[in-house]
Parts: sequence; C-alpha cells; structure tokens
Amino acid sequence: MRRILVATDFSPRADLALERAAILAKTIDASLNIVHVVDPDRPKKLVAAEAGLSRNLLDEQRKLIGDRHGIETSAHLYEGEPFQGIGEALEELNPDLLVVGAYRRRLLQDTFVGTTAERAIRRSPKPVLMVNSDARDHYTHILAAVDLSPNAAEALRVTAGLELNRDAVLSVAYLYDAPGIGSLSLGSLTKAEIKNYRAEEQALAVRELDAFLRSVSPGRIQRIVRHIDTTIAETFQNIAGELSADLLVIGGGSGSGPARMLLGSSALDILAKSRRDVLVVPHVR
Repeated sequence: MRRILVATDFSPRADLALERAAILAKTIDASLNIVHVVDPDRPKKLVAAEAGLSRNLLDEQRKLIGDRHGIETSAHLYEGEPFQGIGEALEELNPDLLVVGAYRRRLLQDTFVGTTAERAIRRSPKPVLMVNSDARDHYTHILAAVDLSPNAAEALRVTAGLELNRDAVLSVAYLYDAPGIGSLSLGSLTKAEIKNYRAEEQALAVRELDAFLRSVSPGRIQRIVRHIDTTIAETFQNIAGELSADLLVIGGGSGSGPARMLLGSSALDILAKSRRDVLVVPHVR
C-alpha cells in the first residue's frame, strides 16, 4: 500500500478515522491524503466562507498529523454531496485504501443505510476501512469472515496486500449451517446419532475451509469453524469478542450496476452494529 485517503468532516468521529489512517500510513510507509467535501447547495457567500474555513482547517490537520507521525500528507477540498465528493477524490487521487469515520449513531434513530459512510462503502471501487474505535497503536488481531467464495478469497488477499496484518494475528471465521441441525433433537435419531451428525458436519466444514485456504495462501492463519447458532452477524461478532479482535474484514457481494459493492444483510448488520473497525473489500468482478 502506497497511498491512503481519509475523508473528514472535522467531527470527533472523523478525527478517529484520521488518527487511524495516520498510524497505518506510518506503519507501512504510505502517504496520506486528507479530503473534505463542501456542500454547494447554499448561497454562494456561505459556500465560499465555508470553503475558506475548511481549507484552513485542512491545512492545520495536514501539518499537525504530518509532524506528529512523521508522514507525507496532503489536503484536498471538493464540492458536492459528501459521498460524491469522496468518489471524485477516489478517482483523481487513486488511493489503495479509503478510510472513513463511523456513521452518527443516534438514540432511537440508529440507521446505517443511507448514511455517508454506507453510501461511500457501497460505491467505492477501493477497499474501505470504517473506523469505530480510538486508535492508539497498530492492529493486533484481525478477524476475517469467509464463506469460501471468490469475494472472501479476494478480501484475504487485499488484507495481506495492504499489509494490515504485518504486526497482527490473522484469524478467519468460517460459519456454516448444518441442514436440519436445529430440529434433529425432535426426530427419531438417538443422542449418539445426533452427536455423530454434528461431528461429521463440523469435520466437513473444517475440510472445506482447509481446501479454501490452500487455494488462497495468504500466510499463517488461525482458523475458526463454527455452526451458526443465531445469525451470521451475531455469531461473527461473538467470535470477535472472544478473540479481542480489533479489526473485522468482510467482502462485498457479487453483482453489477452502479453499486459496485453490493452488501448483503449480514455485512450491513456487521457494519451497523460493530464497535470495532471494519474493512470492506469490493466484490470480485
């Protein structure tokens, strides 16, 4: 990774994203581009005044971050809807990674879909890191969700390519759903037969994951295979808690059209509820 782009609206959430982006840039010797987007849909004098103030704030942040972390930084101002301005920056600056702050969580109005973060993640052709936590050091434990698809394989390759796992343990979680496992106790099988069936399904899932990882070869990986007891998102979050993971990795879904990164319900649920940082990798075309 050689270039990181971080979007800021000068909020505390964006400050967390900026600090994480700076730590990553220093760790892997990448340059950092700081981007702010001004909404032009107001009287021209107000837009000009905000643009001037924003340039000053951007320049202050650029100098502060550059001096504190000893990294190369640049500041860029765009006009438009936030996610549209971020899209222009991605096209012009061509970073390896986009970093955004968490969406604004509001009591009784906690919705992720439709936020700037969700729209930027959904449309970005680049991997997107949504920062939810206070960054004090590099990542120590990365947990990736894999479903044995090409998108999951790409997510692991991208994580390795971005060097996010340089100083971190990398674990993968393969969550499987054994057919009929929830109703087996109500059938005619004995407890021993039910136990054997569960063991066989677990062993099959382990073999499937091993074969998948041999095809990906992303280096040393801690492997976790678990049956989905509740939902995919909840089971994945539970594993993250058990491991004290500080970065979650998920892949975008497959598809076509203007939404380059089609997020399934499980991915959206993880993004909406996670208090850990989440890296989303675009789908394989």
